[in-house]
Amino acid sequence: MNNSTFGPGSPKPFHAYSRRDIDLESGNFRKPRQQKSLVSRFIRMIKSIGNQISYIYKLHPLLVFIASLIFGLAVLIVLSMYENSFLLMKQQNDKLSLVYGSYPMKNLHNLVMVAGHSIYISSTCGKFDSEDSWFLEPYQKHPGQAATFIAHIKEGVKIAAQDENALLLFSGGETRNGAGPRSEAQSYWAVAEAKGWFGKGTHLHLEHKKAEGAEEEVAPTPILILAPPCQNFQLDQLVEQFDHGNMVVSYDFKKERFSDLHRSSIRFPEERFFFVGTPTTPDSKDAAMAGEAIVRAQFQVDPYGCTGSLQDKRLKRDPFHRSVPYPGGCPELKSLFSYCGPVVSYDFKKERFSDLHRSSIRFPEERFFFVGTPTTPDSKDAAMAGEAIVRAQFQVDPYGCTGSLQDKRLKRDPFHRSVPYPGGCPELKSLFSYCGPAIYPGALPW
Repeated sequence: MNNSTFGPGSPKPFHAYSRRDIDLESGNFRKPRQQKSLVSRFIRMIKSIGNQISYIYKLHPLLVFIASLIFGLAVLIVLSMYENSFLLMKQQNDKLSLVYGSYPMKNLHNLVMVAGHSIYISSTCGKFDSEDSWFLEPYQKHPGQAATFIAHIKEGVKIAAQDENALLLFSGGETRNGAGPRSEAQSYWAVAEAKGWFGKGTHLHLEHKKAEGAEEEVAPTPILILAPPCQNFQLDQLVEQFDHGNMVVSYDFKKERFSDLHRSSIRFPEERFFFVGTPTTPDSKDAAMAGEAIVRAQFQVDPYGCTGSLQDKRLKRDPFHRSVPYPGGCPELKSLFSYCGPVVSYDFKKERFSDLHRSSIRFPEERFFFVGTPTTPDSKDAAMAGEAIVRAQFQVDPYGCTGSLQDKRLKRDPFHRSVPYPGGCPELKSLFSYCGPAIYPGALPW
C-alpha cells in the first residue's frame, strides 16, 4: 500500500455537498438564520408572559386580581423596610457626627444639676405637693416632704434661667423597686414641665437624661454626679465641655459632703464648684443631720463607696440592674469609675492583702493602700490565729482554687449568683479564670 503523503502539487479536495442548507424541493440554497439580539428575545418573552396572563385573566379574573393585590402588598412591604433601614442609617450617621466634633449645645459651659430624691407615682397630674403622689422611703415620710422636692426643681430652674450659658440637668435613676421602672430624673422633668417651668421656660436650655435618642436614667453615686464633663447620659455628645462651673442642687445638710469629700475625691477645682442647698422638713431635720454625719464618716474612710453599707446602698438603688453607661460614654474617665481607693478591712489582714493578694495580681505596690480597723478585744486572738492559717493557705494556693479556700468561696455564694467581673471587665477575664500555683503570667491593664 502506498503510504506517501500528498505534496504541494497534489490535486485540491472535492466537496460533494455545500456547507449551506439546501431546500430539497426547490433545489435552492436557504438563507442562513440571523441570530436574534438579547433585546428582541426579552421583548418576545414579555409578550409571551402578557399573553399568558391575559389568557388566565379571561378564565379566572378574580384569581388574577387577588394575585396582583398580594404582589403589590409585597412590593410595598419591601420598600417600607428599605426606607426604615435608610432612616436608621441616617440616624446613626447623625449620632456619629455628634461624636466627631459637632456639638449642638457647644455654647453651654455651665452645668446645673438637680439631684433626684424620689419618684412621682401618681396617675394624675397636679398633686405634686402631696406626699401620696411620691414613692417615699420610711425616713422620708414627713409632712411637707413633697414640697422639698418641688423646691429643688424650682431652684434648679431659677438658677439655669439666670445663666444663658447653663444647661439644666435632672439626675436620678430607677432607684425604687416598688415604684416600677420610673426614674427620679423623669419625675422631676415631668413636674417642671407641668408647672410650666415656673414661668422661666423661655430662658432655659433644657435637656432630659438621654443617650442615643432614648431615655436612660441610672442611679448615680455622688461621685458620678460630680464627675464632669460627661458624667451623665454622655453629655459630651451635646456639650463640648463644662469648663466654667458645675453646680449641684440638693438638701443643705449635704453641702459639706459634696463640696469637700466628693469634690476633692475627683480633684475637681474648688473655684469651679458650687452647691445650692434647700432645707428639709422641720420634723426630719434632726434625723437627717444624724444620718448625714454617719454617711460622711463612711465616705471619709471609703471615698468611692466601694465597700460595706455604701456599696450595699448603691446596689439597692439599682433594683432593675440597669447598666451604667458612663465609662463607655466618657472613656477619659474610665479609670476613675473603676477606681475604689484603699482596701478597708480588719487590721490583722493587712499583711495578706498588701503582700499576697496584691502581688498575685501584680498590682503596683506604690499604688496600693490598706486601711485597717480593729476587731473586738474578745475575738482578737482567735482572729489572728485563723488569719495565720489562711495566709499559709494562700501562699501555696494564691488564687484560692483548691481545698478549703475553694470550699469557702463556694459557701459564700449560697444563691449561686453569677460573677459579673469578666463580663464587665473583659481585659481581666483570663485572670479571673486562672488557677495556677505560680503568679498569673498574662497581661494586666495596670
